[in-house]
Amino acid sequence: MFCKQFRVALLLLLVSAGAASAQQAPFTRTEAMVPMRDGVKLYTQVYTPTRTNEAVPMLLLRTPYGIGDATPEQLASAVAELTDYIIVRQDIRGRFKSEGQFVMLRQPRDPADKKAIDEGTDTYDTIEWLLKNVSNHNGRVGMVGTSYGAWLSVMGMLDPHPALKAIVQQASPADMWLGRLSSQRRLPAQLWTRIRVHDGIVERDHRSDQDHRSL
Repeated sequence: MFCKQFRVALLLLLVSAGAASAQQAPFTRTEAMVPMRDGVKLYTQVYTPTRTNEAVPMLLLRTPYGIGDATPEQLASAVAELTDYIIVRQDIRGRFKSEGQFVMLRQPRDPADKKAIDEGTDTYDTIEWLLKNVSNHNGRVGMVGTSYGAWLSVMGMLDPHPALKAIVQQASPADMWLGRLSSQRRLPAQLWTRIRVHDGIVERDHRSDQDHRSL
């Protein structure tokens, strides 16, 4: 009798433990107001994976469109292949919950002006804060973005933080002041640029409009 009760209790314990493991969220989410060099603070969400004990890279997504309020489960369902990364999302300066003044397509600063800020300095300061305040990272950061977010990624690599190892940008022109999309959704030739950052090396591949129509 005792043995049967013991087996039942053990079975219930194992089932309970399995259910708890299955219900564990793939990320834990924290929020922070990350300070920039001029004192402005940017609203940032950090999603840390719960199913690995290894140090992992960070993926930074900066946007003017609002990062919303996704739960860890919602984020995991959207990026199921990225649950082994620390995912960081940030409202850029002057947008939604972030402080400061928003400037549309803020031009790169004058390097001679040590007090100047731009999207590059905000990216640099954000990465510096993340490295010091987020646990279980491996010291490597990537950036991802589409459209305006892609342009932000490009701005972040003009004078990149040493920890910024790669960017993935989609639909980002090299210079937003030279032209706009045509009715055929093509950019002027001088706008087509593929930019990659890897271990501090910037590669630019300028192609003609004819080249890119075949892609």
